[in-house]
Amino acid sequence: MNHQVVADFNCIVGEGPVWHPDHGKLYWTDILAGRLFWYEPGSGESQLCYEGRLVGGLTPQADNSLLLFMDKGTVAVWEDGQIVRTIIDTIPAEIEQRFNDVTADPEGRVFAGTMPFDKVDQRSGRLYRLDRDGSYTVVLEEVGIPNGMAFTSDRRSFLFIDSLDNVVWKFDYDQKTGRISNRRAFIEFDSDNGMADGMTIDAEGNLWIAMAMGWRVVQYGPDASLKRSIELPARFVSSVAFGGPDLSQLFVTTGRLPEGEELGPAAGALLALTPGPIGVPELRSRIGI
Repeated sequence: MNHQVVADFNCIVGEGPVWHPDHGKLYWTDILAGRLFWYEPGSGESQLCYEGRLVGGLTPQADNSLLLFMDKGTVAVWEDGQIVRTIIDTIPAEIEQRFNDVTADPEGRVFAGTMPFDKVDQRSGRLYRLDRDGSYTVVLEEVGIPNGMAFTSDRRSFLFIDSLDNVVWKFDYDQKTGRISNRRAFIEFDSDNGMADGMTIDAEGNLWIAMAMGWRVVQYGPDASLKRSIELPARFVSSVAFGGPDLSQLFVTTGRLPEGEELGPAAGALLALTPGPIGVPELRSRIGI
């Protein structure tokens, strides 16, 4: 399948792509460099729009701002090029760790994963649920590398990737309370094909998963069957998001790790594909609104 490099900021760990329909832009982060970017398909322009604290993930808020999830458990509101207020200053348990991948739920809460900067095998990461009033709850402990998250089309299940497990875990999800329960393996991956990383879902209920160190994006059906494997010119394929005015483009972030190995000509760039299926609108957070 043809791909296009649409922006290249030489990201160390490009991650967290989010389409913001009101801005007409895709936002993504270079986690370890503390940089945030946008790409505008209408004009083809792209820009560095924030540089400072590490940003592990972001969600579009219902008021059109962005919610940034940073190191030390910090959660802040970004608007018009700057951080305008802080929702959570720090989470004591996360002082030596950082956020890594987040998603809003159908009610405007946010599920957000944390991890250490190294020694991930110690499983000191956690999955939090941030409620609309700004309070937070640990919903999963002993997480290795928290990554892709999605809600099934019927809103009855929550899907979550722990890259250290190389598994998409499936939970029962109660939309009214935000509670998740009954964890079981949904898709298990062979490490020879890479490590499951970021994930999104399309309008037909298919999962699109970035395979870090695997040179590819894979598509799985609602029944967990492999439907497609798309090779790309970057070894570290980190995350995916549908975007564009009609949600027909699949944007793919990449990175430049591990150092000293063959990374591919598109390593660190933002790629765009048109795979056929249409995405679903990004769920918006309503934290503090």
